[in-house]
Amino acid sequence: MVLGDGGWGTTIAIHMAKLGHPVCVWGAFSDHLAELTHTRENRKFLPGFHIPESIRFEPDLNAALANAALVMVAVPSRFFRSVLRRVKRPKNRRMALAILTKGFEPKSDRLMTDVVAEELGRIPVGVVSGPCISREVAQGEPASMVAASARAEVRRGIRRSLDNHTLTILESTDVVGVQVGAAIKNVIAIAAGVVDGLGFGTNTKSILVARGIAEMARLGEKMGARRRTFMGLSGLGDLVTTSFSIHSRNHGCGFEIARGASLTDVRRKTEMVIEGAETARSALRMARRHRIRMPIVEAVNQILYGGRDPRRVIDALLSKSIRNEHE
Repeated sequence: MVLGDGGWGTTIAIHMAKLGHPVCVWGAFSDHLAELTHTRENRKFLPGFHIPESIRFEPDLNAALANAALVMVAVPSRFFRSVLRRVKRPKNRRMALAILTKGFEPKSDRLMTDVVAEELGRIPVGVVSGPCISREVAQGEPASMVAASARAEVRRGIRRSLDNHTLTILESTDVVGVQVGAAIKNVIAIAAGVVDGLGFGTNTKSILVARGIAEMARLGEKMGARRRTFMGLSGLGDLVTTSFSIHSRNHGCGFEIARGASLTDVRRKTEMVIEGAETARSALRMARRHRIRMPIVEAVNQILYGGRDPRRVIDALLSKSIRNEHE
């Protein structure tokens, strides 16, 4: 069962259906679900891909959840809590959540697993993340993600639901690290888009990727994550994909802003949520709270919300005097 009828939710639903799993998709807008049912194509968020007839679309949230053993949650971070608040306490004690949402909760800066605990109690939960562009997964191109949970049965359940010869699922117990990497990589990808938009080359963007890993690891360790997690799929892997792919909304946001657009202009062009812009403010608050240096995160905030000239911000960022690579 999938909560969320956006591009990623639709991709996961299609993938699960192709593996022979019964799939029900819930979305917040019944008219969009009706369109998906009729056209069998998500023209708004994943155009060009046929939705198998076996996938059912359900506008009633709790009807969709009835008897679900594993629920893939693919709603934007800003709507995550409000959706969970509509969920009745599961009578089905076998039900587990697999969180595909990438980001912190705006304003509270909470991890998605924390929001689940606050709203649904001690329900089994896992997080799923990795270098997966929706269109490439939908096309059946080789990809891999990591499923993290403190519970082995949840990790195994996610792997059974998603793993096949094109999409490999690896396991981890570092639930915090996987979530931090998934969130911060979107902020760094905006900076990478700015660098491309300004006309810099691969050398410059690679600096951001390398230093971006250092920033997410610095924050992650303060929050209880393991440093090695950030060299894996949900850290380095996802960051490289998001920073270099032409299909990345976060990279595209930075690129357009470097070319003179405002964040408002960029948001106006798409119905999709640009998670990096949502996460940037949370990440900066968390850096200050933990008293750690996150200069790329700070630079992105200056560009998005401080009215600063992107070129001057990037020039200042790249000229910062750091002598120790591991600082």
